[in-house]
Amino acid sequence: MNRKVRRKLLRDGVNPKAIMDKYRADVYEQGVLDGIHHSAMTIMIITADVLHIHLGLGSKRLPEIMHQIHENIDAFNTGHLAPSDIDLMREELEKLNCYFEMGV
Repeated sequence: MNRKVRRKLLRDGVNPKAIMDKYRADVYEQGVLDGIHHSAMTIMIITADVLHIHLGLGSKRLPEIMHQIHENIDAFNTGHLAPSDIDLMREELEKLNCYFEMGV
């Protein structure tokens, strides 16, 4: 909410406290979204770097694999992959001795 919008709301008789509460909520929400985006980008960059450095993926296979990872994340965000699907993926990976633990 920019200054022009806040002034219009004041002219329309909206309570200044309600305006500031909405503004504060908008800023907080944008901060959370920015943090999520930054975290996701960090994970993608680290993943690509590990695939390149340790597995030797180059300019052909690395972008293909990163695209597939991005597609799976997008499928989860749009609801095409459910949390139960992620649990199944995790179980399959655990059969390969690949475990994921959430740090506290």
